[in-house]
Amino acid sequence: MTKEDGSDDLMAAYGISKSACGIYAAMSAKKYPSLKSSSITPGYVDTAITAGYSGDKKTPEEGTVSIRKCLFEDLKGNGWFYGSDGLRSPLCASRDPGTPEYDGN
Repeated sequence: MTKEDGSDDLMAAYGISKSACGIYAAMSAKKYPSLKSSSITPGYVDTAITAGYSGDKKTPEEGTVSIRKCLFEDLKGNGWFYGSDGLRSPLCASRDPGTPEYDGN
């Protein structure tokens, strides 16, 4: 069901675009292995896109863990997806922050 203001449609589009970015990063890593390509999620962050939604939101600063890891640390793999806690996560399933890092199996 869609809210009258269309926000559910926008959130669905956001989710699809995030998935496409993750798949593009994985495909780019295979095609161009010398180029590091990763995708991340900041988690549920208190920004304009989440305004009006309830839940335990991170501050924008708290949402930078995964991007800082990908920018400033030596990554072991290429084309991987990183969760909001900066640990490798599966792209096609959920992994909650604080649970073990995804090992690819």
